Amino acid sequence: MQSRVKRPHFVPRSYLGGFTDLPDRIWIYDKLEKNIRQQSIKDVAVVKDLYLNTKQVSPLDIVEVTALEGKAKRIIKNLEERKLPNPAELGHLLNFVALQFLRTPAAGVRAHLAFAEFVSGLRKEYRRRKDIGRSTEGLEKIATDLLKDFKSPSNPIEFLSVDENSTPPIDHFVDTIVGEGYFITTILAKQNWTFLYSRPKSVFITSDDPFCVFDQNDSENLRLIPLSPDTTKIIPLSKGLCLSIYDEGMGIRLKELKDSAVTIINQGIFDKASRYAFSGDKDCLEELARL
Repeated sequence: MQSRVKRPHFVPRSYLGGFTDLPDRIWIYDKLEKNIRQQSIKDVAVVKDLYLNTKQVSPLDIVEVTALEGKAKRIIKNLEERKLPNPAELGHLLNFVALQFLRTPAAGVRAHLAFAEFVSGLRKEYRRRKDIGRSTEGLEKIATDLLKDFKSPSNPIEFLSVDENSTPPIDHFVDTIVGEGYFITTILAKQNWTFLYSRPKSVFITSDDPFCVFDQNDSENLRLIPLSPDTTKIIPLSKGLCLSIYDEGMGIRLKELKDSAVTIINQGIFDKASRYAFSGDKDCLEELARL
């Protein structure tokens, strides 16, 4: 029988600990309330029942996820000492990074929005084909499969004919994680990875949605698809280490950044945080809030 994690952290405790030298405590900047406070890591980034699913035990609510977090922590520690990971370790880190993109409340919003856009497009195409007399058989097959997943009594014609903005609810966003996980890891594995190091006087921050995607137009409407090679992915790994994933290729590089470059990355992480930014350095968070 699978064991449940009693206090599921959508940003892991072991990960957050790498951003602070304080004993099990970290500084939090609240972008909504515009204030800063120090808090115990065990109470940070926790949402009760975030991963529960009415149909099945959540794949994020079992001890295997904790084991992956532990492996990632050890790999990050070695990287901080400039020790390159072997292929197996890179695989563990890849899975950890992909999981972190998918496991936050913000990821739930992304999944629901992406799904709503998909359903809306499906219905528009259905109406277009009906209007010009083209076959809708393929679209009806897609709708049949979706309705089966929803355990819905509706038929595909009814589903495709209703208002395009009416979207059936996803039972829980964790349903999307299993399907999207393979898709995302496949993309990230085929891109270049550069491990970025801060200098002693600078630190990287992290947030409640630490996997940041930047495109050339700095779009505010990024979904799952813009994880393509023409976007840059920034994932802070610890206060002294950040991962940049970009362009097609499978290169691994180590690079030390100037303090000004660390500040630019931190500003991007801060700006893309859903609500909270985390750091062991109070002054760093306060400075970013002023920029």
